[in-house]
Amino acid sequence: MPGLSLGTVYRNLSVLAELGNLQIIRSSGACEHFDADVSAHGHIVCEVCDRVRDLELPDGREWDREAARESGYEVLSHQLIFFGICPACRKGSR
Repeated sequence: MPGLSLGTVYRNLSVLAELGNLQIIRSSGACEHFDADVSAHGHIVCEVCDRVRDLELPDGREWDREAARESGYEVLSHQLIFFGICPACRKGSR
């Protein structure tokens, strides 16, 4: 769709995120990554190339309960993002 502007694409992605149909993963750089998998899972982001990878970790619902107990907040959701250097960048192949 050559006539479609990037502004239109990003506005629609933002609307989908507001509706809960995708999550925005903000990296350490200026990039935003959009993930259509809205299930509870973590991410790891390479600080060199900005690659984002899903992480399947133990059930995060316990983290929500613990955060609520510790803070007194009603926890609605959480986002878990680790930052590091991916294997390809560590090897210098990027």
